Amino acid sequence: MNLKVESRSQVGSRQCRRLRQSGHYPAVVYGHGKPSRSFQVSMSHMDVFMKSHPVKSQIFSIELEKDTMDVLVRDIRRSTSTNQIQHIDFFEISKNKELVVNVPFSFSHEADAVGVREGGVIDHVVTEIAIKVLPKNLPENILVDIEALGIGQSIHLSELTLPKGCVLDKAISEDYDPLVVSIHAPKVVVEEDVETAAADDNDSEPEEAEQAEGADG
Repeated sequence: MNLKVESRSQVGSRQCRRLRQSGHYPAVVYGHGKPSRSFQVSMSHMDVFMKSHPVKSQIFSIELEKDTMDVLVRDIRRSTSTNQIQHIDFFEISKNKELVVNVPFSFSHEADAVGVREGGVIDHVVTEIAIKVLPKNLPENILVDIEALGIGQSIHLSELTLPKGCVLDKAISEDYDPLVVSIHAPKVVVEEDVETAAADDNDSEPEEAEQAEGADG
């Protein structure tokens, strides 16, 4: 997976704004003991690339001038008002150095889960988890099979088996074993009878009027 980018020498908020107006995302790459380097990447190419690749949990390559670097997307900054991408941080990795990466969970057999067939609702409490892993062992996701899960049941992090070569960044303990997914009964909304409510409102009006008259007197 290769992504071509272009070097840029101008930095600063004004220049970044001009880049975005010209159809490019301002970006920077750092890590691997090298100085950070600023560049720009085509919005159209990057948008398509991100839709087809899990860029925050899968290693890919960028071609910058004469260099090809293995990277991950470390951060995507977005506008708080429009949610549009403002800047992208890439992190260059070393193939022999362990990474700490947030890897998403992939929930399988959701439609066939016991609790779902009984009318329950799935609650995805945690959707990703930080792991330590060498680049060669980095998984695209961590599988969570919920087929046997019934209403009122749940799966905690300690019940999952991580892919080979993966270790949790934060070890399971008595104080740390987050709930990953559960199935609960659907909420029942009790709708008040409209006619009864209207009648109750009418009955209360004279009493409220009397109280008001008494207060005036």
